[in-house]
Amino acid sequence: MAGRFLLTLASLVGLALATAVAAQSTPDGATLYDAHCAVCHQADGSGITAPPTFPPLDGEVGRVAAAGEGGRQALIDVVLFGIKGDLTVDGVSYAYGQEMPGWRKILSDEEIASLLNHVLASWSNPDALAAASASVSAKQVADERARELSPEHVYARWQKVTP
Repeated sequence: MAGRFLLTLASLVGLALATAVAAQSTPDGATLYDAHCAVCHQADGSGITAPPTFPPLDGEVGRVAAAGEGGRQALIDVVLFGIKGDLTVDGVSYAYGQEMPGWRKILSDEEIASLLNHVLASWSNPDALAAASASVSAKQVADERARELSPEHVYARWQKVTP
């Protein structure tokens, strides 16, 4: 009887430790956003709009995600590979002769998925996320990573989902 109790207790402790380790290894999207995105797109997702330098993510990311699978792929591609080209957000033109860097060499698939899910769940983006109905998965990021796109190719794909 005591042997069973100790075995059960040991199993429960092991399960608790495994759960704690898994929780610690799950990347935190908010922390990743603060570390890699907020300096340009601001902590509140408003971007730098005067003068138009870095486009806002608030509202725009949700709108793109709501465009369906192509929109979700475009968002993943921008984070993975960067983007280079002129962008218009809410009628404001961002002459983006500069290039937003891609993060594929720095962030894992899980980290990029977590970062994107944070952005999709933040500010006014959740309204559009409800229409898109699903979060970004690490597998979706891995599938896009295999494409090896240039920032110019990402821009061309972006233009197709953001008329």
